[in-house]
Amino acid sequence: MHSSQQIDTPYTSANHTSSQAPTPNWRDLLAKNLSYARGFETQRALAHRAGISSVTVSNLELKKLNRPRAETVARLAIATGNDPHEWLAVVGLPMSVPDLDRLRKLIQHPPQSAWKEMLARKLREARGWRTLSEISRLSGVSKQNISDLENQNTVNSPRPETVARLAIATSNDPHEWLAMIGKSVRSDEVNKLRRAMQLNVSLEACSRADADQRGQQERTQRVAEPSPPTLAPDHGVLP
Repeated sequence: MHSSQQIDTPYTSANHTSSQAPTPNWRDLLAKNLSYARGFETQRALAHRAGISSVTVSNLELKKLNRPRAETVARLAIATGNDPHEWLAVVGLPMSVPDLDRLRKLIQHPPQSAWKEMLARKLREARGWRTLSEISRLSGVSKQNISDLENQNTVNSPRPETVARLAIATSNDPHEWLAMIGKSVRSDEVNKLRRAMQLNVSLEACSRADADQRGQQERTQRVAEPSPPTLAPDHGVLP
């Protein structure tokens, strides 16, 4: 899905041509719609889901683009759960119903192999000049596993822990990387994995250590709690 990503051209009066008249303030309207629809999701995460460049998302929100391609606008509308016809009308761009249906299927139900290309590209970009050995040491993932992911040699999707480890080791958002393979992990589990990686221990060992620490805290709290006062027995002495 992402192999044909394009970065839309920044605005200049020389390249601003159109076959239909856009809404006069289309940049303001599109930027507002996009920013509101994105909410707390990162630009990179939305770009991945929509299949476009994060630079394009940023430039649209900053109103720096010439009228973008119809497919770009439609992808963003579909990815954020909005009506693509309304967004296209703002920019004055047409798009056929069959093309919109095709985009919906591609974005809402990506092909099973799409995650391989997305994760491979993301991993190569994040690794940069660093060697497989260094990323393996930082993440706790084998060099062979990393190589297979970069070269799309895996058959089944990787374990969520593997993807989260690679994202953390390369200073990326593990939730974003997990979304690429259609997985999600609770934030407390991600934080536990971060601690395990910092301590260079397994996730299971970190969980046991957390359990031991909680048990120790509970025991300490029970010892620190004052005992209830003891009442003297009532012997029923009559006057």
